[in-house]
Amino acid sequence: LRAIVDSILEEPGGFISDTGDQGRGAGRALDARYLWRENDTVRSFVFDSGVADLVGQAMGCEELRFYFDHWFVKEPGANTSTPWHQDVSYWPFTGQQIASLWLPLTEVDRASSGLELVKGSHRWGKLFYPRRFSDEIIQPLIACAGEMP
Repeated sequence: LRAIVDSILEEPGGFISDTGDQGRGAGRALDARYLWRENDTVRSFVFDSGVADLVGQAMGCEELRFYFDHWFVKEPGANTSTPWHQDVSYWPFTGQQIASLWLPLTEVDRASSGLELVKGSHRWGKLFYPRRFSDEIIQPLIACAGEMP
């Protein structure tokens, strides 16, 4: 999977966005989506590595449906943070048995880039507009009746 990250940095393309403040070169921050469609390594990880079984066990589900992969790649020195958000705000569906897996491919801790969660926020009964990394509001493409503010 680390080789996939290197390839994203070497040849960004497809569903890849440069969200870094500094553009190309040192400090880039890229995000890539839907790599599983064309990359055998990503597809194999998703469907054959056993990670789906772990997610299913955590949710108590025997059957899962995979929606998409989303890679966040930040080079050392990147001056871009990921804004607070709800993952479900970016998805075209809602529900109570939805999981998002965060898998760091480098050593992380709270000071360097660790993931932070708001415990219980999935039970607030509120959905928030998705946000771009530039903090501009994205208008929702799909809104479920009474579920999107």
